[in-house]
Amino acid sequence: MESVISPSEIHKLDPRAIMFGWTPEKRFVLMESVPISRNVPEHVHRLIVTSKNLIIHSCHYYPFNVTAMQAAFSALELAINLRAEAEGKTAVFRGLRDAMDHAVRNSWISDVGLPIPQIPKALQITPRGELEEIDSPVLRQYVEVLAKFMPKIRNALAHGSSYMNSNGANRVLMINHLVNQLFPEL
Repeated sequence: MESVISPSEIHKLDPRAIMFGWTPEKRFVLMESVPISRNVPEHVHRLIVTSKNLIIHSCHYYPFNVTAMQAAFSALELAINLRAEAEGKTAVFRGLRDAMDHAVRNSWISDVGLPIPQIPKALQITPRGELEEIDSPVLRQYVEVLAKFMPKIRNALAHGSSYMNSNGANRVLMINHLVNQLFPEL
């Protein structure tokens, strides 16, 4: 059960952070590894910075890791809405999924420059009956996959969930990449 941290204890690392090998210094370096584009609007920039700071401070209070994801998802949705507005779109998106699909369709976000997980090799049988590894076929862009699963995570968090996950940093950085694509430096 979580509890309020007293000021005399606030400097101590959360036991879960210790288990994952997190330190504020390591998390800071990780969050600084993806800069925020200078062209990102101030209110989106603020949400990304808040997300990154929450990741760093999750070393002291682990649930900040999940709160960081919530703020980052808000930044992404706001960024897409602002980009759409700048492009003259007047209709309102029905949610993050609709907004991300629109961003993918309009090539505002793409796989270029994203830290894409390595696709595992597939196996096939050769004409001689031997098993060999081949590259797995890529059926869709990674951003199309992100557009399907990110809104589900965001919705679970937004509508009340006991979701606790150590991947907040990766999600915040991925969203940072996507927001940078929406407002690239020229």
